[in-house]
Amino acid sequence: MKIGFRSLLSIFAFTLAGDSAFEGSAATPDTEIFEIIYATEFKGDEDYDPEYNLAGQNGWQIYGTGGNGLVDSSEEENFFAYLGFDAPKDDSYLTTLYLPVEVTSVLAHAPTVSFWVSFELVESSNGNHDIFGWSFYNASVNPNHLFSIMFDLRDKSINYQLGDSDVNVSTGYQLATETLYDLSVDMNFQLNTWRAVIGETVIVNNQPITEDEIALSLGSVDALWLVNDSEKPGDNYMLFDNYSIIRTGPARSDPVIRLQGILPDNRTALRIYGEPGSTYLVYASINLTDWILIKTTTTSQGEYSFDIIDDNAPQIPARFYQVVRAD
Repeated sequence: MKIGFRSLLSIFAFTLAGDSAFEGSAATPDTEIFEIIYATEFKGDEDYDPEYNLAGQNGWQIYGTGGNGLVDSSEEENFFAYLGFDAPKDDSYLTTLYLPVEVTSVLAHAPTVSFWVSFELVESSNGNHDIFGWSFYNASVNPNHLFSIMFDLRDKSINYQLGDSDVNVSTGYQLATETLYDLSVDMNFQLNTWRAVIGETVIVNNQPITEDEIALSLGSVDALWLVNDSEKPGDNYMLFDNYSIIRTGPARSDPVIRLQGILPDNRTALRIYGEPGSTYLVYASINLTDWILIKTTTTSQGEYSFDIIDDNAPQIPARFYQVVRAD
């Protein structure tokens, strides 16, 4: 059976509810900041010293042996952090800079955790071009990769990866070097979705924070440097500033519907993410015009999702789904 799911289902699930799960940029007028989890401007009065690597200062840690540090900006003692430039001291291809945080609880009034940063990419002078970006990990003894946003300096493309997959998914966007950008990434822990915005452009929308059976939490947001050829690393680098992780609200009411899988008998398993104590109507269609109600569910208090099985799917060659909040 053919399922119209990832593109059509997502679009219709949100359109009927009124809008997407995240509307506008990270800091919309109705956004309220409830908790600053971590924020830094890499200033001298924060006890940052450009004479030393960033790793080792104020809790910042490093994985790998690539170059990192602080450089002066146009303002006195207001520094930019950087990752790259100096080649790794071994043949490794990965270096990350990170500061551990721990966001493990979902708050009904503030379910969204937002990461904000300003960054600029500087090209290599030696003709070798690498990949930079940001990787998100959960909070556990052995952190699990949630997703990454990556900037490939070979073709200036913006891509992302999910979970354990090593597949680069193109966003269809490119960026320029020597240009300062503002990046915001919003993670809604109620709906298990994230989106990324550069400037005012949404480059990734409504992707799962995790599709695996791991803790839905945030442990760190890592600056990432991937060397394309360990024998020929570039002297390119990424500057970044105004790094912050913030819990915001209010809660969004729009539902999200995701495919859990196809059962051996070809029945379809779906999971719907919503808000506790709300009623949801799940519809199916074979032509995107005529819709049949297949499930009505009211979530209990403390319940942010529910699963359904479409028993009629095996008899239908194509099937589309949508979900609407009824109350």
